[in-house]
Amino acid sequence: MDRIKLPLIAGTGFGLFMILIDQVQSSGIFWPLVGARMATVPAFIIVAYYSKKLEIPGIKYLPLILLAGFLDTGGNVFYVLAAKTGRLDIAAILASLYPAVTVILAWVLLKEKLRSRQWFGVFAVMLAVMLIS
Repeated sequence: MDRIKLPLIAGTGFGLFMILIDQVQSSGIFWPLVGARMATVPAFIIVAYYSKKLEIPGIKYLPLILLAGFLDTGGNVFYVLAAKTGRLDIAAILASLYPAVTVILAWVLLKEKLRSRQWFGVFAVMLAVMLIS
């Protein structure tokens, strides 16, 4: 049960975020995203405090951290814009590829060895996207 608990929590969080961000009024699209980004800082501090594993990265990682934040926020902005144009179904499907892309980037850039069940997950996501499209 422990292996499935965190993915279920993460999936629920992603799903709720996508559904709730679609409920935002068209005139105030970007302020909820600012609020969501601001909420991640205290959430991270709380998790780090209780896990007792807070390691602050060195200054050499700052450009990578900023790039990750910029790309994440950009992805959320494009998701909101897609949802507001009426294609929430396609936007949600493409946004759901986020975990598979993360696994593939870890394999390519960090040279991590992936287990067979991770490869199965990546292929299952790709197959699901093709079938839904």
